[in-house]
Amino acid sequence: MTVGDEVVKILVIKMDHLGDVLWAFPAAGAVAASMPEAELHLLCTPYAEDAGRRMPGISRVFKYNAAWGKKEKDEVVRRLKEQKYDIALVMGPADKVNYLAYLSGARKRIGYYLAGKPLVYLADLLFMTQRIPHPADMAQREGKPLPHEVEALCSLVKHIGAEPPEKPVIEFPVTDEELKTACEIKKSLGKDKPLAVIQLCSKAFGYGWHGDNFLKLAFDIKNSLPGYAWAVSAGPLEEKCLPEYRAKLEKNGIEIISGLSLGQMAALLSVTGMFVSWDTGVVHLALAMGTPVLDVFPWKNFDYCSQRWGPWKGRSRIVVQSSPVLDERTVGKIINQLKDFAEEQGGSPVGF
Repeated sequence: MTVGDEVVKILVIKMDHLGDVLWAFPAAGAVAASMPEAELHLLCTPYAEDAGRRMPGISRVFKYNAAWGKKEKDEVVRRLKEQKYDIALVMGPADKVNYLAYLSGARKRIGYYLAGKPLVYLADLLFMTQRIPHPADMAQREGKPLPHEVEALCSLVKHIGAEPPEKPVIEFPVTDEELKTACEIKKSLGKDKPLAVIQLCSKAFGYGWHGDNFLKLAFDIKNSLPGYAWAVSAGPLEEKCLPEYRAKLEKNGIEIISGLSLGQMAALLSVTGMFVSWDTGVVHLALAMGTPVLDVFPWKNFDYCSQRWGPWKGRSRIVVQSSPVLDERTVGKIINQLKDFAEEQGGSPVGF
């Protein structure tokens, strides 16, 4: 898209975690497809930089962290203003980072606002040139099903003249080298069995997914579905906890996967037969790679959260943990769902 002889420059602002950034992929792709001459940049957290660089249409990524010192943050703002953006499109989190659109100096600043926050709304009168009621708020008022965040973000792009996709799809690109590494890892872990992975998730530690509870879950899953080569994966936040698990897991034939880059983990998921996790960003990465996923949600606000931020398309099942800690009932539900899910995938071995 051009204005006269100048290419329109658009800053996409997505200051969120991995899953949230993945949900923005279809919307960013729609902008790139509708405005092929536009120059798209992304402002994201340092944590999301790798994912952001793989977002469709993005040619440049700027990092910003609210916890940085004033000097570092001012330098990012200075670099943003140098770009002289025509549009800043705030993809979230809604209402919390609209001020960054204002600081960018973009001529037009567009994004959602949430109802019930009058002071925030007044601030947005300064920060934003176009404020749009969030579709989830509107759906709640009208008693309609809540939109998934993917749908909400795709709806947002029409306000800058882009055409929302009819069937949004999240695709996460990996390199040949990342895929080669993943295949080597799978071969070393899987032997002659399909690989299946359980995620050690720090987000779930408060719900009992740690220590002996987590070990018992892993052992019960492996014993119930011996037709898979089971492994436990851990991200950067969980790696410090691995020493307390490693010996016991390996003694029971469960290997640990850690130290992978985001691209390597995505590639490994693409050759994984089953992924089990508390609801977290890697769940949505697995779905983007076409991996069957069992996603465990807490009972609190389940209906709202699962509609807004649950698995997007793909092959997935949800288990609700209905107690404050990981108990026998939840473990039983997980195993039963996994057995059914394995058979549903076309006869993968479940060992019973």
